[in-house]
Amino acid sequence: MIKHVIVTISRESGSGGRKIGRLLAQRLGWKLYDKELLNMAAQETGCSPEDVANAEHAHSSRLGMALSGITGDRINNIPLNDQLYNIQSSLIRNIADTESAVIVGRCADAVLADYAPTIDIFIQGTWENRVQRVMKREQLNHEDAE
Repeated sequence: MIKHVIVTISRESGSGGRKIGRLLAQRLGWKLYDKELLNMAAQETGCSPEDVANAEHAHSSRLGMALSGITGDRINNIPLNDQLYNIQSSLIRNIADTESAVIVGRCADAVLADYAPTIDIFIQGTWENRVQRVMKREQLNHEDAE
């Protein structure tokens, strides 16, 4: 008997993946995890949600190290963004063990690669549709949205 099912949604920026995830979760009557995972990780680390969001978008270890040094959350010289990935991975696995849910982003498909059952969805869109969506969402001009 299947206990819990997880739907993971990966997406390109501006593709509407968050909206699709929200609609799917509502339709299924399941909880949606997206930015909530950032807040949960912030609680785990004692960092502010803003620091967590900034660290999550840090692609270089140098920036992660700088952020960890600023916030005082460097543990064994592990950059904050790596620490947050580990924390969010643990949170995602805990969700998968306790409930059926829709998880948007956060590399949930990779985190749950060995977990069954999952349904992994990738949302994409044409470049221009994605730019238009970002323009509307962020109230940006075309050049800035690109």
